[in-house]
Amino acid sequence: MQRRILVFSPDKDLANSLSLLLEGQYAIVCETKVENLGNRIRQNALSLLLIDLSSFPGDIRKVLEILSMSNSITPIVMLHVFQRRVPELEVDAIGQAITTLLETE
Repeated sequence: MQRRILVFSPDKDLANSLSLLLEGQYAIVCETKVENLGNRIRQNALSLLLIDLSSFPGDIRKVLEILSMSNSITPIVMLHVFQRRVPELEVDAIGQAITTLLETE
């Protein structure tokens, strides 16, 4: 059975890029709306949460509240991109870090 990763980002392009990068190795659940995040976490048996915090401060607080209320022991990788100079390099580095993290379990 493939490990399942939830990719959350309000940036649809980033969410799609991460999903495409990871879909060959993992089962991907993708979400771009903060109001759906809690249900997605509860409805899926997840190996990893990949959460992009590149949004408005109020939305970041909502995401953190949702994560704290989920009572999950699932590992969480949080991203916050300040400036995208070469997005392909950033996405590749994220993909490699996730592979390394999940292989060490």
